[in-house]
Amino acid sequence: MENTNLPFFEQEAFEVWISEICEEIANVKDYAVTHFYEKYFPEHIMPPLWIASEYMTFGKIVTMYRKLEKDLQNLIAEVFNVPTRVFKSWILSS
Repeated sequence: MENTNLPFFEQEAFEVWISEICEEIANVKDYAVTHFYEKYFPEHIMPPLWIASEYMTFGKIVTMYRKLEKDLQNLIAEVFNVPTRVFKSWILSS
């Protein structure tokens, strides 16, 4: 899978990250996951983020955040009404 959305992820590391998430999700028996694989696999190997994030480890979510462009990191911090450096300290100290 080509990395087109997380520019600070090297391709090889991105592929490992995605494959680990796919492995975690593959065994889930939730309706949304089952429906996704029945309807969209193999054209799409990864469910939409709103489904995948429910089964991603916190470490995977932190990795994704760290690889986002700085503008997106800033927008996420703004949602929590804190400076980006504070938000980063929250998630990286867990």
